Amino acid sequence: MNIRIASIFTKIKQKSNFKYDDIINLLHNNPSNIVEVSGVSISVADLAYNYEGVTKNKNTIEQIVNAHNEVLTHGLTKGAEMLMAIDLNTGEIVAKNYGTENSVDWQLASDYKGKVITIHNHSSNTTFSPADLFTFSKEKRIAMSVIQAHNGKIFSLRKTTDLHEILDIEKMTEQFLSDIKNSGVDWKSDKTSLNHILELYVKKSKEKYNWIYKGGDSYRNSK
Repeated sequence: MNIRIASIFTKIKQKSNFKYDDIINLLHNNPSNIVEVSGVSISVADLAYNYEGVTKNKNTIEQIVNAHNEVLTHGLTKGAEMLMAIDLNTGEIVAKNYGTENSVDWQLASDYKGKVITIHNHSSNTTFSPADLFTFSKEKRIAMSVIQAHNGKIFSLRKTTDLHEILDIEKMTEQFLSDIKNSGVDWKSDKTSLNHILELYVKKSKEKYNWIYKGGDSYRNSK
């Protein structure tokens, strides 16, 4: 197995939240691949696009990079999902949860009072599922959630306020399954069509709750 990760971070004085160029500079001033696991790469540009404006803490950025490497490595080697929760302000690893092929527990310690970024992997290379959206919406301590796909792509959702909404997961899932059935998509094999339907649900939720959503290759069209 080939695993490569850039581990030397440049020294940078940071008073405000890291912007796109700040993250590029922090990660060796080179928007090339920073993580490579068994031939799958995650780019600095993609990381910078998804995490710009999220934190002013250098350690948080470092832990984010390490988490992307760790969940991707776990997914590719173990064939299962893994979730890591990182404190938004300190970079502390708050949780490491190990799941099955298609699911993982998002649970945080009951006495934890801060805000976290959660990062977990999707072997299907798809965006957030209805269950992901439900947990993200109802858990006030999750400020941002990120999916690391096994093809290297990144999908992220970020709340813009402390207000949280609880999605009607039963109705959403029922409608989702109905759409899959009526579309004739074989969700087990046709991941491209599945992701298209999932994208519709994510974008609908994003518009309703004023979340910031970034997905797939979209950073390439914005930078």
